[in-house]
Formats: sequence, structure tokens, C-alpha cells
Amino acid sequence: MALREMSRQLAREKSPGEKLASRSAGLFWLVQAAGITEERLSRVEPNSFALTAEQLEKVHRWSDRFAKEVAELRWSEELTRKCLTLLAGTAETFRDKKIPGPLHARRAERLVLALDRLVTGLGNAAADPGLSRGLDRLFDDAQSLPDFDPNQFAEKLKEFQTGVARVLDSR
Repeated sequence: MALREMSRQLAREKSPGEKLASRSAGLFWLVQAAGITEERLSRVEPNSFALTAEQLEKVHRWSDRFAKEVAELRWSEELTRKCLTLLAGTAETFRDKKIPGPLHARRAERLVLALDRLVTGLGNAAADPGLSRGLDRLFDDAQSLPDFDPNQFAEKLKEFQTGVARVLDSR
């Protein structure tokens, strides 16, 4: 729903600010990545998040449909596990040199929030001290956008992914 509202706001702006544009692009990436965990959800039609009226309208239409589909899903522990595993495994995307550093930072910002909610959704797994420390380290890295280091974040995300696998295997 957040992506739908952000894309609508961006489409209305004559000259959208960098902060809103980069937050929206980061959220678009996250929704794209998470969306493949459930085959019943619409695939992403727009393949990029370009700041053109036409592309933003496509993102808006798709995100509106996607939000409605997600609202109708029964969010199970299996889906939570699947989504957590998938998103925790995105470390290599942060090593992509073609992606600008500020966009990596916004993606990380959105990713950490999603990981936190997914871990919380697992109930007892949220109490795992190793997983909690790993998530705290990711939060620390994503806090300062100007100082964000995509490679450092990728390393910590790989460690977090290992912790997620350990916790999920033990359940």
C-alpha cells in the first residue's frame, strides 16, 4: 500500500524530491523481491522505477493490484519463512556497482524494516539472541544514509542470512 501511495504522490509532483523518489525506488525493489514468494501474486509489470509519468502510472496500477492481492492472502508461517529466507538472501544485490550508493542505502533501509517485521512474525525466533544482534547490526548500517557502505551491509546481511537459516532449521 505504501508503494501505491508513494507512486501516486510522485506522479502528481512536477519535480519530485530526491528523498521521496529514492524511498519509493527502494520500496519498489523490496516489493519486487518479496513478491516472488507467492505465485498467486501479480508479477511486476514495470521493470524499472523511472521517474516518468508513464512509468509511475504503471507502478501505481501494478502496486494497487498487488496491495489488494496481498490483503486477500492468508499470511502463514510458511509464507513468512519463505519471504524471510528470500529477503535475507539478497546480499549480492548490494554488491552491484551499477546501482548508485544512495539507492542501495534506501533499499537497505526498507529491507531492514521488512526483515524486522518478518522475524517478529515468527514469534519465538524473534527471541534468538544471534538473530537479534544480526538485525541490530543491519539497522546500524542502514541508519546513516550518507555513510552507507553497500559492501559492509552485504557482509552483515550474509551473516544474518546464516542466522536465519540456523533458526529456521531448528524449528
